[in-house]
Amino acid sequence: MLTGSWKTSVIGLLCGVTTYLVQLGPNLPTSGKEWGMVLVAALLAALGIGAKDANVSNAPNPVPASPVS
Repeated sequence: MLTGSWKTSVIGLLCGVTTYLVQLGPNLPTSGKEWGMVLVAALLAALGIGAKDANVSNAPNPVPASPVS
């Protein structure tokens, strides 16, 4: 997944890690609220990875998909 659009993937991972570190620091979660923060950070990372990588073509001249009728 990281090979198609690595810049978007790296930004997503950095956002997830940054969110985790800002909310919890270098500590592991111990309460339900902290686990919720971990979940939000993980979702941010997943969003960054999937946002562009799900629809990336490495072809020199990509052809747009035909419209669905």
